[in-house]
Amino acid sequence: MPARVRRSISSFALLLAVTLLVIGARASAQVNTDVQIDALKIVGTTLTITGKNFGATAPSVTVGQSTAAVSSFTTTEIVAEIPALSRGTYLVTVVRDAAAGGSSASTLRIE
Repeated sequence: MPARVRRSISSFALLLAVTLLVIGARASAQVNTDVQIDALKIVGTTLTITGKNFGATAPSVTVGQSTAAVSSFTTTEIVAEIPALSRGTYLVTVVRDAAAGGSSASTLRIE
């Protein structure tokens, strides 16, 4: 095989290896940033929501048609005051701040 062909094949192989390395680095750097509700707990009129990716600023929380007053939050827990709820099933929605975007919903059943 002529030296010129060997050099071309070697250059192509090196380019392919670097391309795959960059693609692999991008794939492993991806992080799931979706808002996720894992659990809901209610004691009296205090609702505690645990999950992931709630954001760096206060998210908004609704329970049914009512907006909850968020009293504290971290990226994994929200504590909010809600009105007294009667028996029934309520949709709880967490919306992360507008800059980061994202939301999640879960059902809360009170028996």
